[in-house]
Amino acid sequence: MNRQTINKSQTISNNPLLKVPASKSISNRLLILNALSGNKLTIKNLSDSEDTLLLESLLEKYAHNERQFNCQNAGTVFRFLTAFLSFQSGIFFLTGNSAMKKRPIHPLVDAIKSIDERIEIIYQEKFGYPPLKIHGTNINKEIKTTIDSSISSQFITALIMAGIRHGITLKIEKEPASLSYIQMTLMLLEKLNIHYQFRDDTIILPSQKIQEQETVVEYDWSSAAPWYVLTSTMHKGFSLLINGLQEKSIQGDKKLSSLFKPLGVQTTYHNDFIKLQKTAHPNIQDLTYDIKDTPDTALYLLTAYAANKIDLTLTGTYHLRFKESDRIEAMQQELSKLGTKLELLSPDSIKLHSPISFETKNNITINSHGDHRIAMAFAPLATLIKNLSISEADTVAKSYPNFWVELKKCGFYT
Repeated sequence: MNRQTINKSQTISNNPLLKVPASKSISNRLLILNALSGNKLTIKNLSDSEDTLLLESLLEKYAHNERQFNCQNAGTVFRFLTAFLSFQSGIFFLTGNSAMKKRPIHPLVDAIKSIDERIEIIYQEKFGYPPLKIHGTNINKEIKTTIDSSISSQFITALIMAGIRHGITLKIEKEPASLSYIQMTLMLLEKLNIHYQFRDDTIILPSQKIQEQETVVEYDWSSAAPWYVLTSTMHKGFSLLINGLQEKSIQGDKKLSSLFKPLGVQTTYHNDFIKLQKTAHPNIQDLTYDIKDTPDTALYLLTAYAANKIDLTLTGTYHLRFKESDRIEAMQQELSKLGTKLELLSPDSIKLHSPISFETKNNITINSHGDHRIAMAFAPLATLIKNLSISEADTVAKSYPNFWVELKKCGFYT
């Protein structure tokens, strides 16, 4: 894997127009829904992220009667396919890379196995973790089950989508992680005229068919996060433009606009782009956020608040350990290179003790831990650090293939 060393030019470009990709979260949901519908969806603006291309290729393999699927380190792909294949007749093998084999899957497996005794899912290595051998069954009854969603909201989404044709009553145990992603799934279904009820702790979808229609994938709000970090580190008056993002979005990470306000970043909305502008220097010393519903913002908040030398407490962080890397442990290691301490307050909360100064912090290499969001969260700090290097830099292709090209538009060279 490659390494990128980043430096800023003498003058950082003002008002560059940056492109973000289409949402991989929405794209991956639509690919599964299209497969379930018998290819009745015409999907426009599909993401070109590695995760989406991978899911598209694996569904194509399924359509050609292949039965072995390598999901690499794509958690969404593995979880969606686990539910999808469990309700198809046949024997299937699902695996991934070494990082995927550390990501728990047992809550989803337990829920699926409780639906029909004919469905058999066997752990091939460590109990509760990938890889899996799935004896799937084409059931002909309403699905009723209970799911522990405290590790991942994707368990809920996987079951909801797989259960549309049969009808599903899904009771949610424990407080779900990343509620905004569950809401995204439900709002997407609503756009496709799929009816549901969400009452208290139970989601109910009657049996229904996905109708033939065209749908357009939104641009990805999560990919705007590094540009919010960049803007937060800049001088008052700096601004940049991001294509395609809309205020009325089904994505939870549109909350970035409010999360970065205390750092002096103002968001204004236009017809086909948003404008980020540094309007003030922050005058705060310590803040607390609950990021349980928007976990993909966590790493960017940590680097932005470190860059602005502001202490930050984040709660709702437990499930950060089950992402592409153990993001809490990884960020403890990498933030320490900036003179910053990340303290574990509890299993579900962390505190950033900001650095005194970045003035002597040059020639730093950040280990991305093979995690696209770590790479993109640290890259904007090249505004403050000379010769900032990011290892495994091409990992950004997982969600934002053109990230390094877009960064150069801002006046950086690599």
